[in-house]
Amino acid sequence: MSKFKIIYWVLTLLFSSMMLFSGINFLYNHSDTVELFARLGYGSFLVIPLAIAKILGVIAIITRLSKNLKMWAYVGFFFDFGMAGYSHIIAEDGMFMRPFIAIVLLIGVIYSDTKAFA
Repeated sequence: MSKFKIIYWVLTLLFSSMMLFSGINFLYNHSDTVELFARLGYGSFLVIPLAIAKILGVIAIITRLSKNLKMWAYVGFFFDFGMAGYSHIIAEDGMFMRPFIAIVLLIGVIYSDTKAFA
């Protein structure tokens, strides 16, 4: 196994565990998540679809069944983190670094993916 495949799987498993935890947390701590979304100016109707999208995105990335589906999962996560970071900046709650760290990790996953499976 090449070093890029090892790096890819380590980063992917770390990233995927973060996203699974986030999606499951959205579902099990629904009232806390709704409260957070309200502080950020979003409606409560977004919580469940976003949780499901995160879980499905992880499945698309881990299974690698469809190149296009995996690419759209990467794009969806990028937009999710970008908008989350921007929302936290606007809300001035000091939590803006977490989404931007997640973007850096996502870029590492994508880069290692292109090198490992080129």
